[in-house]
Amino acid sequence: MCQVTAATVCLRRPLSGAAHSRALPKDSLTWRSTTTRVKKTSPSPRSTWRPTVGATLLSLTSWMAHLPVASYLPDELWRAIYGSQPTSKRNWTTWSSLAFRNNCGTPPPSEPARRSLEYDRQVLLFGDRGQEILGGQKVAVIGAGGEGSLINEYLARLGVGHIVAVDFDRLDPTNYPRVVGARPRDLRPWLKSRRLARLLRWRPSHKVAIAKRVAREANPSIRFEAIVGDVTEPAVAERLVDCDAIFLAADSMQARLVANAICHQYLIPTWQVGAKVNNDSSGAIRDVFSVVRRLIPGESCLWYNELINPTRLAEEAASQEQRSAQRYVEDVPAPSVITLNAVACAHAVDQYLFTSLGLREWSEETHWLKFLPSTDSRRIQKPRREPHCSECQGRSGAVRLKTLPLRA
Repeated sequence: MCQVTAATVCLRRPLSGAAHSRALPKDSLTWRSTTTRVKKTSPSPRSTWRPTVGATLLSLTSWMAHLPVASYLPDELWRAIYGSQPTSKRNWTTWSSLAFRNNCGTPPPSEPARRSLEYDRQVLLFGDRGQEILGGQKVAVIGAGGEGSLINEYLARLGVGHIVAVDFDRLDPTNYPRVVGARPRDLRPWLKSRRLARLLRWRPSHKVAIAKRVAREANPSIRFEAIVGDVTEPAVAERLVDCDAIFLAADSMQARLVANAICHQYLIPTWQVGAKVNNDSSGAIRDVFSVVRRLIPGESCLWYNELINPTRLAEEAASQEQRSAQRYVEDVPAPSVITLNAVACAHAVDQYLFTSLGLREWSEETHWLKFLPSTDSRRIQKPRREPHCSECQGRSGAVRLKTLPLRA
């Protein structure tokens, strides 16, 4: 048997702060002598121990670890060389410059996984558990236009793990300025000939396709369902009944009726958002407002508060031929501005966020918010409640026992 002496380098590196400013002491490199017994492989007197290539490289990289330039190596390169985090993230770095177990260095002590910086500022408010809750949520957005596109981006950037967006419509030049994430090429501006467009089947992008692209850019790991369809279709409504929350950003009466029914029947908290500019007969602006209506199962109801117009509901349910025969007046486009949409959407997502994470102070009374930018004021509206309402009370928790008001 022969005696071989190995050396172990112990390098102390301060973490951060004032300790970084102190110079490294001369005796910070301490060589500890260790004795290891190695069996001779040959009885020849000329047989002597020679370091392997792996041991030599390990000794070299261990010596390099204390150099100032090592602090500036990219994290990926550092891990490739040393197999661990940079030394600036640890108090102590210890490697064996010569090891006899598989010709590799002794691995450094295990470190806890570093938290992603992606949601670091949010975690300061919600905590790690709060961010984990958001990652496990499934949220539906009905309507991916001006308001729905804003809600979609807010949710994706907050880290919501699963979004379901529903809209049958395509992008249009009139709503292009209000759809978040829309690009000029989504309008297919080169399609000057309608006949050629029909022949090649080139049409503007669906709004849900734009919403999916925006969500994936904000959160590549998100699960996104882009549904081209109407919420009044049975197959579409079926995909919303297991959501944790629903945002209603469509202004049709049929969408309001179905979302209101799903809220109470499947006990899903729902937020209805809207912004409107009312004109008088002369065209002068009469009223400008943004609203946030939180629907709580069994308490606040769009139907009982007369926010679902039966006349318009019948008009929307009629076919195009029926509308022409009965001479229904077509809807006149109303003024719309993205900033009015943003006010309602931001407050609605804030309410969802603080409610879901238990950060909201509960009130005995349910209230809705109405924002009036022309007077820079806010009104609190208390929704009416009827114990015998056929919608909020009659459907409360019925789940499969009642049929949703869907198209046949």
